[in-house]
Amino acid sequence: MLYQIFAITVKELKLLVRDRAGLVTLFAMPIMFILVMSVALQNAFQMGGSDRPVTALVVNQDQGELAAKAIADLRDLEGIKPLESLNGQPLTRQTAEERIVQGAEQVAILFPPHFSQAVIQAATNPQSAPAQVTFIVDPTTGNQFLGPIRGVVEGIVQRRAALAQAPLQMHAAFANLAAQAPPQEAPFVQQVGTRFIDAMTQRGALETPQSGMQFQKVVPAAFKVDRFPNSVEQNVPGYTIFGIFFIVAVLATSFL
Repeated sequence: MLYQIFAITVKELKLLVRDRAGLVTLFAMPIMFILVMSVALQNAFQMGGSDRPVTALVVNQDQGELAAKAIADLRDLEGIKPLESLNGQPLTRQTAEERIVQGAEQVAILFPPHFSQAVIQAATNPQSAPAQVTFIVDPTTGNQFLGPIRGVVEGIVQRRAALAQAPLQMHAAFANLAAQAPPQEAPFVQQVGTRFIDAMTQRGALETPQSGMQFQKVVPAAFKVDRFPNSVEQNVPGYTIFGIFFIVAVLATSFL
């Protein structure tokens, strides 16, 4: 049995040595493929670290301080480098979209006007318009790149919003208790509430789940498609090219 296996192996090796195309297919092509893909993706998993931070454009249209505090938190992170200005001028939405269209960057973070005001209003009025943060992204950007950036930014923004909303919500709660208390006890309830909120704020312990926040993902206006192809327009050209490869193989064989 072992002799038969050895004889078959020797026979196949002799045939393979004579078949140059087979040798290329078995060895040279995988080696070239691995080499090309390794060189092309050599830095794909190193982005986002302290050595190669990801650049994120930041457009701050907010007149308040919450967006500025969130951006300051982003600056303290090692993996993300917020870019707020270009050539000494603050970034605008148009400039950010142009940079993304040109391929210079892949993502921009937009804080709209009255962002801080909307967060504050949402603390005591759930019916108010929600505060919104917009991510402007290149449509070719994969979730492997965008997901961590979006998660970090959303976490920072929500934390800043929560810290701003919590004292207002606590004041509203104590004011409601004071309104329900007897008139002679109302000042005491308000005083206790004020001291409690001040003490908790100084300790940084006031952080409740925030409400009234929305995050949306959009693409630059230059990347918007007026009409998407139907199934026939999509599949006929694709499968035509797919079939040409088989025709080329047959023609090459006939030439040989």
